[in-house]
Amino acid sequence: MPRSKRNKVVALTKTKKKGKTGKSELIEEIGQAVTKYSSIYVLQPHNMRNSRLQELKIQFRSSRFFFGKNKVIIRALTSENLEDRLPNIEKLTEQIVGQCGVLFTNEPKDKIVSFFRSFAVQDYPRTGLVATRDVKLDAGIMEHFPASMETRFRSLGLPTKLTDGQIELLGDYTVCREGEVLSPEQAKTLSLLEDKMATFRVQLKCVWTPKKFEAFETEE
Repeated sequence: MPRSKRNKVVALTKTKKKGKTGKSELIEEIGQAVTKYSSIYVLQPHNMRNSRLQELKIQFRSSRFFFGKNKVIIRALTSENLEDRLPNIEKLTEQIVGQCGVLFTNEPKDKIVSFFRSFAVQDYPRTGLVATRDVKLDAGIMEHFPASMETRFRSLGLPTKLTDGQIELLGDYTVCREGEVLSPEQAKTLSLLEDKMATFRVQLKCVWTPKKFEAFETEE
């Protein structure tokens, strides 16, 4: 009779410590990047989306991005075995604060600066975004939206009902006002309305090379 696979006990000594392994791998990868690339940039994304970051990685496929683990990145860059390769690197690591990442590249500075200063992609807003404008809906039939969406709009607080198979807004409705921090319901409503209020962009904070460190002006 075959043995049951239910309730199989796994010894704790055999489980992998993914956290430590991940940190070690990241430190090793950063060390390899230091030997391969001539410049290091600190980047600060605004309205970050993982899908957009993947697009950037494709755009700069010959370079290397690291995002999300500031302390590990700083630890890797300031390790003793890289001290001779990274003079004055502390000027750069001081800029690794908050939501940011680093870019290792051999691309010329003019190309990197020009690209990121002009790079902007419109996207749907998320909770916590500050509304950039008023969004108001007039009472009446909501054209271009199928009847199946009526319950979703109503669940988000919009005064709607179905009239002859169409969504009717029973009164004027303000989705958000300029300067207001969006709630989950407001963000979802704007997405349903296909209003791409958010702008994904990446600000350059600074660049390090073996010969020079340069901090860029803060963009508003």
